[in-house]
Amino acid sequence: MSDRVTLASVFFITLLPVIGLVFFIRGSFKDRTTTQLFESDLDRPTLIARLQDYFRSRAYRVIENDPTEQRVVFEGIVAPSLFLAVFVATLAATGLGCLGLVVAIATGSSPQLALIPATLAPIAGRLYWQKAKRPERVTLAFTAADRSDLTVTAHRDELITLTQSLPLRALES
Repeated sequence: MSDRVTLASVFFITLLPVIGLVFFIRGSFKDRTTTQLFESDLDRPTLIARLQDYFRSRAYRVIENDPTEQRVVFEGIVAPSLFLAVFVATLAATGLGCLGLVVAIATGSSPQLALIPATLAPIAGRLYWQKAKRPERVTLAFTAADRSDLTVTAHRDELITLTQSLPLRALES
C-alpha cells in the first residue's frame, strides 16, 4: 500500500513540471504585441529618417504608408532562435524522460522503455521553430501634428530594442 502512495505522489510531482513545460513551450512563441507612446527631442523629418533606417537595418519593409493618418506599417519575418529551439527540445526530453521513468517504475516495465516518450522531444523544438518564424508588423503613428510624439505597436522586444537604438522616451499610455 505504501509503495502505491509513494508512486502516486512521485507521478503527481513529475506530472506538474511536465504540465509547466507544455505551457512554457506554448509561451515561447506567443504573440506579445503591445502599444507604447513615445516622445523624442528630434524634429519629425529627422525622426522619420532614423526610424526608416532603423527598420530597414532590421529587415523590415514598408507595407503601408498613409500620410493622411500619419501612419506607417512595417513588416518583417521574425527569425526563431536556434538556442531556444534546442533548449525547448532539451526541456521536453528531460520532462518526458522523467515522466516515462515514473510510468515504467509504476507499471514494472523495463527502464529502457522509459526513454520512448523522450524521443518525442524534437517535436517540441520543431513546433517552436515553425511557430516562432512568422511575419511581424510594426505600426508607427504620429499623434500630434507639430510634435514628434509617436505611437508604436510592435512586439515588446522590438519596443525595447527601438528605445535602446533611438532617442525615444516612453510616455504613460
